[in-house]
Amino acid sequence: MNINKHFLVAIFIFSCTAFFGQFTSGNLVVLQAGDGVSTLTNTGNQIILKEYTPVGSPAFSVAISTSVNPLIISGSASSEGGLSLSPNGKYLVFAGYAQSVPNATALAGSASSLISRGVGVVSVPGSYSRVATSSTFYSGNNIRSATSDGNDNYWCAGGNDGTDYLGVVSATTNVQNGNTNTRSVCIFNSNLYFSTGSGTLIGVYQVGTGLPVTSAQTNSNIISTMGTGIGTPSPYSFYFNPAQTVCYIADDRSIANGGGIQKWVYSVNTWTLAYTLGTGATSTVGARGVIADFSTPNVKVYATTSEAVGNRIISIADVGAASPASTLATSDPNTLFRGIAFSPYCTAPQATSILNNAPICANQLLTLDVNPTGTAPFTYSWTGSGSFSSNSVKNPTVTNASTGNYSVTVSNGCGTLTASASLIINPLPTISVNSASTCNGGSATLTASGANTYTWNTSSNSSSIIVTPSVSTNYTISGTSVQGCSNSATTNVNIVSVPNITVNSATICVGNTTTLTASGVSSFTWSTGSNSANITPSPSVTTNYTVSGLAPGCPVIATNTSIVVVNALPSVTLNSISSPVCVNSPTILLSGSPAGGSFSGPGISGNTFNPSTAGAGSFSITYSYTNTNNCSNTDIKTVTVSLCTGLKEQLQDNIVSVFPNPVQNELKININNNSLEYKLDVYSPEGKLVYSEKSSRSALSIDVSAFSAGLYSIRILTNTGGTFIKFLKE
Repeated sequence: MNINKHFLVAIFIFSCTAFFGQFTSGNLVVLQAGDGVSTLTNTGNQIILKEYTPVGSPAFSVAISTSVNPLIISGSASSEGGLSLSPNGKYLVFAGYAQSVPNATALAGSASSLISRGVGVVSVPGSYSRVATSSTFYSGNNIRSATSDGNDNYWCAGGNDGTDYLGVVSATTNVQNGNTNTRSVCIFNSNLYFSTGSGTLIGVYQVGTGLPVTSAQTNSNIISTMGTGIGTPSPYSFYFNPAQTVCYIADDRSIANGGGIQKWVYSVNTWTLAYTLGTGATSTVGARGVIADFSTPNVKVYATTSEAVGNRIISIADVGAASPASTLATSDPNTLFRGIAFSPYCTAPQATSILNNAPICANQLLTLDVNPTGTAPFTYSWTGSGSFSSNSVKNPTVTNASTGNYSVTVSNGCGTLTASASLIINPLPTISVNSASTCNGGSATLTASGANTYTWNTSSNSSSIIVTPSVSTNYTISGTSVQGCSNSATTNVNIVSVPNITVNSATICVGNTTTLTASGVSSFTWSTGSNSANITPSPSVTTNYTVSGLAPGCPVIATNTSIVVVNALPSVTLNSISSPVCVNSPTILLSGSPAGGSFSGPGISGNTFNPSTAGAGSFSITYSYTNTNNCSNTDIKTVTVSLCTGLKEQLQDNIVSVFPNPVQNELKININNNSLEYKLDVYSPEGKLVYSEKSSRSALSIDVSAFSAGLYSIRILTNTGGTFIKFLKE
């Protein structure tokens, strides 16, 4: 199947003839077969669309080309030549054969692959276009009529295919073939109808619902003309009133057999034949084309009659069954009138303004609309501020609109209209509000800005509120600008725990200081009067220190107590050291209390004092002790180390002797001291004083039986010096 679509082309391109300027709204147009010169023949004749006024005066004509994109009909096939007006009034629509003349092949019996069937339209100015052709539809039979929705969709009726669709919405297809002998096809109230001259129920049918473009549609018999008149009914054209409660059907039987113009009336869900109008006082023939003007009090019916030669256009003012018919025009020789329709009409769009809901706020939808007058359908092209554009909607809505100019271009087949409007889109106020923190029982102040009036979710209408929540709470503030635009913001009052001061305690020794550090609040007050986070007390006894403070936004005072435990110093004693000592005296063993301390000073090694290491002079020896509380104390003793040179000089010519040496029990000492007073000390091998005596005698005895074995030292001191002598205890 080949479908060819062509845009509307000026009349002179298709060799169409324009006798006047264009079609006039309210007039009648009849499809005439033949040019009045060539004999009517089944091989094809020219189609001429002839316009008449409602009283029969010739007005305007368009001759359809027979050579360039030709469309012709059979001059001898009375069922061909149906004519319809698209619902939008823009186009006359008809069917024919896409074949030039002269032609030697009978049209109705030709294969459509050889002679394509086609659809033509003519607009208000008389511009013709062959809009579609098919190389498969109605092959071997005739194509009879066509209709259109005015938007490039076309439906055809014919002898053997039923109803076919050619258009842009869907692929070319046969929408119904339940009734194949279809004659007239028309659109009323956006539904598709056809008439048929054969089948179980002859009459008017509806195809599916709406304007179907797919195959296998179900047909619904709307009006059955069975049982009217004599013989088989022969309905052709039909015409409904806008409410579809009245329908005129042209029947080409003779008047005597029920032909003419049948008037059907719809009531209580039933169509009933009211009566049949005749075609003239002396006429005996029926009718094939019919239209009606329902705008007058008495419906004006127009029809084409079914004479084989010189058929007529008639008009009838329907006042009842006997309403007379008047002849408006008669076909010329070598011509016949076929289908009839009202003239196409088209008015350029007009509109006064763009309808809108501005001024609005930035968060609202901007609604635009325009109500043009003129001939529908219209196309709409919108542009506006920012990136807004719309090319398909009569009344678009704009999201995130902005202030500026908005315009619409409205078009139909007759002209173009542009309208514009400057619209204001008010911005939303920017609401600012602080957040806050407090503790349970505390208060917080929230302050908003950025708007003219305010409403809190607490019902307050002030810009500032004081709140005392017991738990963390969100607060919403709605603000309205002077232009009436609203916005909102949400803030939070956070409930913090009642402040808790933490502070360390400490243990010190008498005389020491410590640092106490508090935290957890922002301000501090100590029982000492300090306002710092840190204090450094030095108590002499165990003491409690109290600190208190506040956290921001919380009125509850937090308090805590620190304890500084003061431990006493240990009592330390360094045992006495006999002094003076000679520099060459043996090492002296030191001792202190409590035991376990440490010794320090010149000549000290561990717990011994070595006079020779210290040298002559007076020296401080310190005993230090730290108890289990880590408290320390000391005791200091002074020792004098002498060179002891005086005694040696004094005794240098004398002999100091000890015997026996070695000794076991009693040690005898002889000193020739000339009655000088002296001090005698005996030191153990460890340097411990084990015996001491002051005397001026020259002979002494000492019991050493209890002494342990070892080398002992005897020190003899006078006021001017001294000397040492050793003995061995066995």
